[in-house]
Amino acid sequence: MQCHSRIEVQALDQHQLLDALGKLLNPPPGEEFSSFVTTALREQLEAKSVIIGELAPGATELQVRAGNPLESLPEKIQLEGVFEALLEGKSGTLTEGQLRGAVAPLSDHKSAITAPLIDPYGQCAGAILVFFDRPLVNKETIAGILSLIAPRIAEEMERKQAEELILQATEEIDHFSTSLKEIHRLNVTDYSSLEALFQDYLQTGCRIFEMDGGILLQKDKESVEIIQKTEVLDDSTEFSKEMEEVISRNSTVTFNADQMQDAGFTFWVGSPVSLKEDTPAVIAFFSRQPGGAPFELFHQEILELMARSISSEAQRRQALKRIQSLKKQQDGDYFLTSLLIRPLNQPDFHSENHKIECIAHQKKTFSFRHWKEELGGDLATAHSLTLQNRPHVALFNADAMGKSMQGAGGALVCGSVFTSIIKRTRKNPVLQKYSPERWLKHAFLELNDVFHSFDSSMLMSVNLALVDESSGTLYYIIAEHPLPVLYRKGKARFLPDPYHYRKLGFQSQQSDIVITIQALCPGDCLIMGSDGRDDIMLPDSAGSSYMNEDENLFLRIVEEVDGDPTDLMEALLARGELTDDLSVLHLKCLAHSVPNLSKLARELHKQSLEAYQLQSYHEAYRHSLEALQLDPSLSDALRVSTFCAKMLGRVRESADLGERLFLRNPDFFPNTIHLSNVHYLLGNLERSRTLLARANQQKPDHPTGRKMKELLRNKEASLSA
Repeated sequence: MQCHSRIEVQALDQHQLLDALGKLLNPPPGEEFSSFVTTALREQLEAKSVIIGELAPGATELQVRAGNPLESLPEKIQLEGVFEALLEGKSGTLTEGQLRGAVAPLSDHKSAITAPLIDPYGQCAGAILVFFDRPLVNKETIAGILSLIAPRIAEEMERKQAEELILQATEEIDHFSTSLKEIHRLNVTDYSSLEALFQDYLQTGCRIFEMDGGILLQKDKESVEIIQKTEVLDDSTEFSKEMEEVISRNSTVTFNADQMQDAGFTFWVGSPVSLKEDTPAVIAFFSRQPGGAPFELFHQEILELMARSISSEAQRRQALKRIQSLKKQQDGDYFLTSLLIRPLNQPDFHSENHKIECIAHQKKTFSFRHWKEELGGDLATAHSLTLQNRPHVALFNADAMGKSMQGAGGALVCGSVFTSIIKRTRKNPVLQKYSPERWLKHAFLELNDVFHSFDSSMLMSVNLALVDESSGTLYYIIAEHPLPVLYRKGKARFLPDPYHYRKLGFQSQQSDIVITIQALCPGDCLIMGSDGRDDIMLPDSAGSSYMNEDENLFLRIVEEVDGDPTDLMEALLARGELTDDLSVLHLKCLAHSVPNLSKLARELHKQSLEAYQLQSYHEAYRHSLEALQLDPSLSDALRVSTFCAKMLGRVRESADLGERLFLRNPDFFPNTIHLSNVHYLLGNLERSRTLLARANQQKPDHPTGRKMKELLRNKEASLSA
């Protein structure tokens, strides 16, 4: 270092003093400020030694930061006593006698001058001490020099401290950032097992915290179990006390060398983790070497992040394991339910004049062991049965409320009841004497009664129908189910549903049941389908999708595929994404048993009308029955036959025929009042009164109604007499 010209303390003018001090406080590039100043002061003042030190807030020991010669100076200087004035922020001059109370080697000096270094807050942050091996006569001048340079030294010391703090903070941020990257790596790594995850966390923690080892502990009842560790530990090593402390505080806890003497550790830190429910656990790291890297606050934050990450992953895996177990059990339940539903969706019919196909596509698919199955609430099936010595096919298309298991439960109940009705009809000759209208009514009411018992918690939409095998006459009743479609000669249209019944289970048990009739011609296609045929997510030009709200879309698709069921399903699947179960029952009328059936039936009906007008009731009755035999859809032939049967004294036959007509058209007044009279003649007074009340609603104060009312009044009077 290039030395300045000596400061002549006794004869310096102000200009020379300021020039010397300026040079003193501006070290050349590369020189450390405090070292340069202490060396320069020692040379310029011909001092024995010069010391610059820092004083922490509230401390009484001065930490030596620079000095000359530094190798012969202490690391710390106790200010209480000899250098008491510095603690009060005052300068001081010390004689040889006063210095004798200081620690060696300071006590060997003859004199000393001290000056405090005051920080911007007015507190003493350090001091500059100049020691001489001679008594001083120019104390005021030297004290003045120190007072002039002390603020610059204090400023430089504060800058140095700030730089050190910034550097320390930068290092901590870098370390923290690196640690976060490590934790991110741990979080995104797909470990084959929890053991592999635990081991990686412990090894990573040892690197981050510069520890010798890591361990994962779990308290099982009264003992502490080692779940994972990074190195072999002595079997006698116990961590019960440390673990209890962490668990009781539920926070990170550290132990120093004095507290860990028995285990031979110089440092131990642990944080709580949650590996199992109601089973406390701790992740801990320890060091055996003295003087290791300090465990800072940000290290604790990293450790707690690791603990939370381990807890989250362990709980996620346990939850996933429970979910997989539940899913396996659920899939087993699904599989069993699908096995129960499968036979209910199997058609059981024989038909020479009709081709029938039943398709059910359930939205919910699942795997159980090596089986792949579907589960849902849609049913589509057909069964052969005989009614009034005529072959019929019962058509059944239903959709249960709810998805997956809930819907499947409804389908299971509904399908079981319907199958029971079919089998009962096949075995019971009495039921086989029912007319198609009556059979449909009782089947519908029985299904509704079953679902009504569930108090609206299980509902079912249904399309229940019968088709006469010989004539193609279709009888049907709909309960909140999509309308059936008739495809005829290249044109598709919805069949009517004039009475709009509510779902099975909602329908009132006192509701009047009306059967709708439709004649099917050879070449006609009847298509029943659940609402899955309309619930399609359609793509748009923007690349997104929207729910179809056009019920006529299904009609257009039917026309596009010419009514073919296989092409129909493919077209529906190609049009968009199905969002619900989809079932389709497709019937194609191939032929009638009698050629030109409709023409012959209309001709016979015409003859019956002519005979009826001539009051030739026997002939009219015979022709009307023959017309009905050919084409049961002729409701007017029913009217003629029931009226003629009454005139011929065949009252019971008249009642049966009239009830069939009533089920088709309950608002036809002539039949209603006629049927009331027929039941009166049969002695069914309650039914007669019910029908009379309905007739009076249709045509109040009608002469025939007044007459019927008088007959019932007289009959009741005679019975009560």
